[in-house]
Amino acid sequence: MRRFPDACLAFIALVYLLFVINVKFGKDRWKDIIAYDGKGYYAYLPALWIYHDLQFNFYPAIEAKYYTAAGYFDYREKVGDVRLNKFSVGTAVMMAPFFLAGDLFAHASGAAIDGWSFPYQAAISIAGIFYALLGLGLLRRIFTLSGVPDLPSGLILLSLAFGTHLFYYALNEPSMSHVYSFAAIAAWIYIGQQYARSPDRSRMFQLAFLLGLLIVIRPVNGMVLFSLLFIADRNGWLNIMSSLKSRPWRFVSFGSIVLGWMLFQVLLNYAQSGSLILYTYGEQRLDLLHPHLFDFLLSYRKGLFIYTPWCLLAVLVSFVLFRDDPWRAISGIGFLVLVIWVLSSWSLWWYGGSFSSRPMVDYLPFFALLLGVAWSALRKNRIVRIGLPAVLFLVVFVNQVQTYQYRYNIIHWDSMDREHYFRVFLRVDQLGQKTNPNADLLENR
Repeated sequence: MRRFPDACLAFIALVYLLFVINVKFGKDRWKDIIAYDGKGYYAYLPALWIYHDLQFNFYPAIEAKYYTAAGYFDYREKVGDVRLNKFSVGTAVMMAPFFLAGDLFAHASGAAIDGWSFPYQAAISIAGIFYALLGLGLLRRIFTLSGVPDLPSGLILLSLAFGTHLFYYALNEPSMSHVYSFAAIAAWIYIGQQYARSPDRSRMFQLAFLLGLLIVIRPVNGMVLFSLLFIADRNGWLNIMSSLKSRPWRFVSFGSIVLGWMLFQVLLNYAQSGSLILYTYGEQRLDLLHPHLFDFLLSYRKGLFIYTPWCLLAVLVSFVLFRDDPWRAISGIGFLVLVIWVLSSWSLWWYGGSFSSRPMVDYLPFFALLLGVAWSALRKNRIVRIGLPAVLFLVVFVNQVQTYQYRYNIIHWDSMDREHYFRVFLRVDQLGQKTNPNADLLENR
């Protein structure tokens, strides 16, 4: 079984690549690889490398050339007298090596050097696969450090890759920020575990680098700082506190690295608008006193546990840790409560057109670690050894059916409710039909 997790990763890589080649690269389907919010996350790269224009004046011509009216999305926000990119730059930083490879291929192949022709969009599709696999590969190492046996490790990786909305956002919308946050958070957990065992300066600076990067991908990702209690476990946390107590200057170095990333974003804001501090989300706000917890988790519109039941399974199984590892249970579940509270407090709690609760893709590594540690605690239980893999298989099936339904608008991108959800729930007999059972949502909303 020692090689089982590695074989699982190889299988995931093969299926992901074949899916993208078959589904995204054929005919004109590649034109929606960079789409919706992803246009804004990505736009920094052609703006700086090709157009030298941080006012994004090239946007209307690109929109007219590559997108239909249905795919229209203006990522520019008007602030005062200027229009600027409303999204943070961190996702573009992680895309940059792939963008440059696409640019090189575009020059070599004679494709349009405009940032949106096939080589560029294909490069971002490959970026989505790469970062999904990077995150999964890091989770494989995290499981090893956490004492998770190889069989549960491989099965969790398979179920995460095919049984959650990571599958959709890595392969269908790779220009969105989520798969990049997923990989960076997996790296944060992995380095955090190593730092807890040996709290040296190098690993602390790596954590600072990752925290700063996560903040400029999505500012709310700064919450991961509170996950160290969970990542480190009790003994590791004591190691960290002892090290910092004897070397308090490291706080300054850590903060300086994080602030360096934030300064990068501030300078980009200034280059776009002449202002250092900007708020680009209009009337949308974070209201921590009024979270939409039920809607966020259990609504038929976007409920995480409805559309990604893998997360519900991970939470339920992890409750065994209250008996076997109370520190991990309290710190892990407590951190996820914080994440859900904050993300559900956004005024647009459903996060627009999306599959499931899309910001939770970023935090799937925490669910995976909880599930892995809990499974290890239950590994001698015969019912768990047989039953849990069976339930994971069922969860993968549910996710694949619902992902297909979402891709073809059977599950509406914004307006699902109980009636329309159960009209199509697991109706595999409807897949591939020319008529949409929920066509009334497309007509009336």
